[in-house]
Amino acid sequence: MKIAVLILAHKSPEQLEYLIKSLKHNEVNVYLHIDKSAEFSYSSIEAEFVPILPNYYCSWGAYNVTRATFDL
Repeated sequence: MKIAVLILAHKSPEQLEYLIKSLKHNEVNVYLHIDKSAEFSYSSIEAEFVPILPNYYCSWGAYNVTRATFDL
């Protein structure tokens, strides 16, 4: 059985990279959305994941959080 892990990220790229690497398994796929206002990008994360584009500005409680989640 495959497992999908959906991550919405906006800070702490080192912690994010550690999380993704710790989830590495043949049966796990990691899908990642990085907030457009984040100070890092997909290319700075050295781990296996599926990038979700386009990036949205996601402020707490705003509709774009839902939009990014649907895209995941």
